[in-house]
Formats: sequence, C-alpha cells, structure tokens
Amino acid sequence: MTKIETSQLIKISGACNKAFSIKISIYLSMMSLGGVLFFQDSYLSYIGILVLGFSFAHGVELQHQVLHGGAFTNAKLNRITGFLLGAPMLVAYSNYQASHLVHHAKVGTEGDTEFFEFNTLDENTTWITKLSCFFLISHYFEFTKRLIKALSGKSISPKFNKLTNNKIRDEYLMMLTLIVVSVSVSIYFDSLSHLLVWLLPLCLIAAPIHTLIEFPEHFGCNNESEDIFENTRSIRASSFMVWYTNGNNYHVEHHMYPLVRPEKLSILHRRINSNIVNINVSYSEFFLESI
Repeated sequence: MTKIETSQLIKISGACNKAFSIKISIYLSMMSLGGVLFFQDSYLSYIGILVLGFSFAHGVELQHQVLHGGAFTNAKLNRITGFLLGAPMLVAYSNYQASHLVHHAKVGTEGDTEFFEFNTLDENTTWITKLSCFFLISHYFEFTKRLIKALSGKSISPKFNKLTNNKIRDEYLMMLTLIVVSVSVSIYFDSLSHLLVWLLPLCLIAAPIHTLIEFPEHFGCNNESEDIFENTRSIRASSFMVWYTNGNNYHVEHHMYPLVRPEKLSILHRRINSNIVNINVSYSEFFLESI
C-alpha cells in the first residue's frame, strides 16, 4: 500500500462549497425534469416516475456526503440541505447521521449499527424477507414507529443524547408536515397526482435502487473482522456509476478516510486497491456473483 501524505489528505477532505453546489444543481435539475415529465398526459409521465425515483435515491447518496461534513462550510445550511435531500425517501438527516457515525466506529464488531439494515439479504432468508428488504418495507415501519415517538415527545433512540434526539424528533415532525401538506393539496384539487408524484417513484424505483447501491457495501465480507480491508467492499464502477452513487462504490476507501470527498476517493483507490480483499470490477459483476 502506497503511503498517503497528510498534506494530500487535507487537500481532498472536508467541505467544498463550489463542488457540492454543482452536485445540488444537477440533482435539482433531475428533480425538476422528473416532475415536469410526470405531469404530462402521455407515456412521458412514466419516464418522469423513473427520473424522480433515480433522483430520490441519488439524493440520499448526496445526503451521505453532507452528514460526513463534505458538503458546505455552513453547519445550518448542511442540516437544511441534508434534511431536504433525505425527505423524499423519509430519511431523517440527524438520525441517519448519528446511526451512520456509529456504524463507522463499530463496523466489524457486535456494536455495529446502521440506519439502513441489509443484513437480511443473504442465502439463508426467504424470498418474502428479501423482497421486503429490497423494497425497504422495514424502513417504512421504522419511520412510522419513530414518527409516533416524535409525536408523543419521546426520545427516538436511547443510544443518542438529548440534543441529538431533539433534532431527530424535529425532523420527523417536519416530514409529517410535508406529508400532511401533500395530502391536503391532493384533497383540495381532488386529485391523487400530488401524492403519486412522490409515492410512485419512492416505492417502485427509489427504494430498490437504493438497496442495490448500498447492500454490496459489506455483503459477503468478513463481518467478524475489524479490518476494513476484510469487512468492506469496493467496486471499480463506470464513471456514470461513480457519479450516481456519489463515490459509494469506493467503500473501503471511504471507511478508511471518511472525511475525503467522494469525488476524490479514486485517488485513494489507486493507492490501496491491492490490499482490498473484497473488490469487483463492476456492479454487474458483483450482482452476477451474488445471485
């Protein structure tokens, strides 16, 4: 493994307003295009569902960058941006952040926890369980349970401190407000379109796409080892997939240097790839091997 100089790590780590603004601009363009296509009275509405679904899933990958401090230099702007990026998929930014940072600290140990759990996707589970996980059914159940806790003023998780729980609770209540507004607009206009423009892309496209992006991260790896080279996977993806997954394919590199911006992880990959135990040349290869 080639040594990585501290000065180089500093240069490619942390927030970058310009770079992340470009990513957000592309994301918003995708969302706008999908919305316009959805409301067309033709086959274009189906394309709109696809575009929106792919946008929702991409948004969570951008949210992942925000929670690691790799987006904007302003903390308040980061939280607002992180919340809005995750809201279409019912992902509370502060909850995801708190859970994910525990995952980074505890990966390969019994204390490992994550906001999204894909450990049911193995050869020993039933197809019903796999489909449930594939379409994030458990995520929606967890969202409902957390929302009930938020409404009752309870802490969302005993693992987090009071301040974090308060932030998480506020975000679930904000998402509930957005849902109520959407339902109210649909009732007012006597049309389901204002709900379906969110629900159809979420359930049919974004949920399975998100699963396909994230479950390879540790699947088939040695989850009893604390060695990142053994318990995590990297994938040499195409340029398009590197962009779409926001560098999530370089997952070993990300776990080793979580503050490095996603667009810079390829630099690390070239330095450490010979030491990675679980590596695939493409997503296609990974899925074909895993079927």
